[in-house]
Amino acid sequence: MDLAFYFGPGPRTRKGRNLAENPNVAVHPESGDDVVILEGVAEVVTDPRLVERLFATRCVPTGSAGRVGTRDLAPC
Repeated sequence: MDLAFYFGPGPRTRKGRNLAENPNVAVHPESGDDVVILEGVAEVVTDPRLVERLFATRCVPTGSAGRVGTRDLAPC
């Protein structure tokens, strides 16, 4: 999982349909406090072992709990 950013929009969601049409992405935090921008090309993960591993390790760094988008994730 090194050097990758994983997220899971469903294939029928607006985001999923947009990525299917144009997989070029730029990702940045919702907070205006930190400035980090990641750019790349989105790919569909089809390896069931990787999908299972990603869901099993869904977490956020300690101290991040409660930030927007992290409420449902466990601490790492």
